[in-house]
Amino acid sequence: MKQALGGDRTWGAFTKNVQQRIRLCEELQVRLKFENETKIGFVGRVYLWEQLHTKLHTFLLSTFLAVGMIAGAQQLKLNPDNIDEILKAMTLEEKATLLVGKSSQGAVGANANSDDMIGMHSDLVPGAAGTTQAIPRLGIPATVLTDGPAGVRINPTRKNTSDTFYATGFPVGTALACTWNQELVEEVGKAIGNEVLEYGCDVLLAPGMNIHRSPLCGRNFEY
Repeated sequence: MKQALGGDRTWGAFTKNVQQRIRLCEELQVRLKFENETKIGFVGRVYLWEQLHTKLHTFLLSTFLAVGMIAGAQQLKLNPDNIDEILKAMTLEEKATLLVGKSSQGAVGANANSDDMIGMHSDLVPGAAGTTQAIPRLGIPATVLTDGPAGVRINPTRKNTSDTFYATGFPVGTALACTWNQELVEEVGKAIGNEVLEYGCDVLLAPGMNIHRSPLCGRNFEY
């Protein structure tokens, strides 16, 4: 039941609601017993029994409906054909988490340490620029974002392996434009895209476009 309700937070709210309703029913039972002892008569007892029955009926009905709706939402998983349904099923908090991003330790902002800063993520692809938060209940995976305009930028080496993960450093956009060769530029784009997929990344933060206003600009190499 706890898993069907979507985790600790939803389960906590559900059990609190159940406890409140149980206390209400117990209160009605106490009142009924008290009124019986004071001999309020048959009509009064029938009225209190009807109150108790109505409260219990409403509680059980709302409980089963809530569990059914949450369990139905739990079965909804992201696929190319149900994006609109997924968006409707997402909570406001879940939508916000996609904009916040995720560090290697799950910390963001002031709680992040030096190993969690942008460009140092190590949970999925070491050296990637960032990772979005996954939403497992809806089948939404984490998305790995990586720089950049001159090719994939990730760490070339990783812990616990002697394998290397070097990516190609391609000419920047200005240099490619100087060739006046559209077919060549298209091939470069395909090659970069292949490396994005091979290294487990999802989004390339590129291209970068700007006017070279000054040769002293530290980011000219990206444009």
